[in-house]
Amino acid sequence: MRKIILLLYVGGMLTVKLDINDLQFERMNPFDGTIAYGQNKRQQVVMIEKWAEQYPGVFFASMHPGLFYF
Repeated sequence: MRKIILLLYVGGMLTVKLDINDLQFERMNPFDGTIAYGQNKRQQVVMIEKWAEQYPGVFFASMHPGLFYF
């Protein structure tokens, strides 16, 4: 049986770019929860791409839940 890891993301990540210089939002002043949320979702997508490279025997995918059809 093949192992599958599926990450669901939302459209909030589409409005922000990944800031690799402030992953913990220590320099975000003032703090903006909406931007932080989008950043976190972007980080998750990058993370799953890296995991896919590291674990070739596991199928990794990330998708928006509104695009999933049976």
